[in-house]
Amino acid sequence: MTNSRVLFVPTYHQSLRALIPVIKILKTKYSLYSKVLLNNSSKIEKKICKENNIDFILLNKKEKTIGFTKNLQFENKNYLVKKIKKNIETNSPVSEVYKLLFEAKSYFAVRRLLIKQIITLIRMETPVAVVVLNDQRDLELSLVYISKKMNIPVIRLGWSMMGTQEYLINYYKYFITRSAFRRVNKLENILLELINPGMILKFENSSYTFNNLVKSIIIRIMGMPTPTITARGKNVNLNLSSSEYQKNILLKNGVNKNKILITGDPSNDEICEGLENREKFSKQIRKLLKIRNDDIIITLASSGLSINTRITQKQSKEIYHKLVETLLSINSRIKILIKPHPQEKISEIDYLFPKNPRIKIITNFNIVTIALQSKLFLTEVSSSAIHAIGLGLPVIMFDFCNHNLFSNNNITNLAIKVYDYSSLKQQSERMLFNEKERKKVIIKQRKYISNFAILNGKCAYNNAYAIYNYINNRSIS
Repeated sequence: MTNSRVLFVPTYHQSLRALIPVIKILKTKYSLYSKVLLNNSSKIEKKICKENNIDFILLNKKEKTIGFTKNLQFENKNYLVKKIKKNIETNSPVSEVYKLLFEAKSYFAVRRLLIKQIITLIRMETPVAVVVLNDQRDLELSLVYISKKMNIPVIRLGWSMMGTQEYLINYYKYFITRSAFRRVNKLENILLELINPGMILKFENSSYTFNNLVKSIIIRIMGMPTPTITARGKNVNLNLSSSEYQKNILLKNGVNKNKILITGDPSNDEICEGLENREKFSKQIRKLLKIRNDDIIITLASSGLSINTRITQKQSKEIYHKLVETLLSINSRIKILIKPHPQEKISEIDYLFPKNPRIKIITNFNIVTIALQSKLFLTEVSSSAIHAIGLGLPVIMFDFCNHNLFSNNNITNLAIKVYDYSSLKQQSERMLFNEKERKKVIIKQRKYISNFAILNGKCAYNNAYAIYNYINNRSIS
């Protein structure tokens, strides 16, 4: 299989890091070389690829890559566009119609250009397989569409936490503002039912969608796969699942069981590596961070400081201020290591806690290395909880805004859940200083974690072998 190439499509830099071990095993063990398709010009992602000697392709409008440069703006000489723009700027009774026409033309042009780019890419690179992490974004859906037409298998690799439909609806309802997710009115619901019913999500006697009517019509006309929560895993040839829990979600989505193989999340191999090298890592990190032997370390995995939420930035900052103050008040020996979410703005977090010697914001170490130093782990709802549980730490999850993200059917059931600062203090004290209660929680977490994660240190190898085997045999055995 010399010179055979697999095309990997990460979602952002953290997912790219998780793919690195898989890519390296494919090369060294199976002589399968890889390229990474980047959908932006992120310096971090390009740096990761260069550091690991991995070839990458940029798919964007600004940088000249493989002929993927084309202005997506319409020429002003276009009479129709001129007329549409003119009417949009006025309060004409037909302005809404013009807006829809312009939106339809724009979206169709963008989607058509993306398809052309992908066809060019596939023809030039001739990959033996395409590996995606998310199969519901425009880029990945287009890749699935074109790859299948060219008889190239598409494999979805399970990374990070996958939520149920109910969980994700609540998540987007209460937490994310930058998403197009919204409730649809009765008229739109009727039209979507006629045009593309797969785009409607039914929940608590209401209908929701990630797409507007125009996008739904265009997708239908072009014959593209429908992007929606319930379609995850349906359109790819093989799903490499991170856990039994993720497999059950895919089955509920209607994915054929013969298209699912549990291989584990490759990023979870860091847990085993951390445990094996605990003493070595701890010594190095504690020296760098100036942590004393008698310090009580709490890790706070942030996920909401500067990611757009439906609460204001001011409210979010107030929450984190009070949270940190509550934890510090428990004992003078407590120090807090804050690990920002990979998509958060570090500057905003730095601003929150200026020059406090008991608070350290950590960006240059992974979550496992940080958590190894800790006695307690706190987060909202995050897949990082799996890493903490794997390391033998009690996990507390907090929800001070009634986001309604906790569920008995997902990873949050393994954690201690708190809804106010009084409970936060009480439960933190119990986990830090009551050894008997602490052990009970750790045992419970470890007992059920196997449903949500494979922690044997072989996930990267499992995924690499599954990809190699499917390419050669079109089989999951």
